Amino acid sequence: MKQVIRALAAVLFGSALSFTSDAAIVEFQLGTQFVSVSAGDNIPTTTSILPIGTLRFEDVAPQQVRLTVTSSLEASAEFFDRILFNGIWDRPQDIGFALQSTTGAFNLPTVGKSNNTFTINPPGGFDFQLLFTTSGTAANHFEGTESITYLLTCSNASECGPSATGANNSPLDATDFNVTNADTSGNPGYTGWFAIGSIVYPGADSNGARYGDNTAANNLVAAQQTASEPGMLLILATGILVLGFSRRRRA
Repeated sequence: MKQVIRALAAVLFGSALSFTSDAAIVEFQLGTQFVSVSAGDNIPTTTSILPIGTLRFEDVAPQQVRLTVTSSLEASAEFFDRILFNGIWDRPQDIGFALQSTTGAFNLPTVGKSNNTFTINPPGGFDFQLLFTTSGTAANHFEGTESITYLLTCSNASECGPSATGANNSPLDATDFNVTNADTSGNPGYTGWFAIGSIVYPGADSNGARYGDNTAANNLVAAQQTASEPGMLLILATGILVLGFSRRRRA
């Protein structure tokens, strides 16, 4: 029994250092209206309650992030045209998007990935784009309380893998999307956006109405403590130790 207890104690000590890991959550709320200096206010004739949508990034495993995009549009005949957001990497194309689930009926968006490329004319300088269908009927549109969920993964270890280092490289996690756009127009208010979406509504011009998140304090960045595999081993070893001592006392 002594040998067993010593062995389990060694496991207990070795596992204690890696008992928990941090799981980040980042959420962007599309609730601040973007006002263009060239196109005016672009205010819908009937406006949904703000925010009009959310983007939620959650760490689910090392180098795996779950992204859930949810519409909160309540006014009839309003629907999304596109949603843009950012990442820390110079090569956004190394981030894979695997569809996990949807709620509602709509055409799946086209996923765009290119460094500082995407714009809502304006603002620009975004790395990722979800381009939704704007033709057809309501069954084709991303609207109401519909949602879509992706699993984001890394396909280039030097860029976003567990040992990625250097400028604009980072092991993939939710906080890597908590960065702002790189608009180069020089117009005030065109930079500082974490995410932005445009919606189509009756009477809209070609730009629609644009709402985004440009306030870091509202991003709801959270860290949750989750037990890793060594942590579970620690719990198991502790239980066996207690059982062993209990039996020894009875003997």
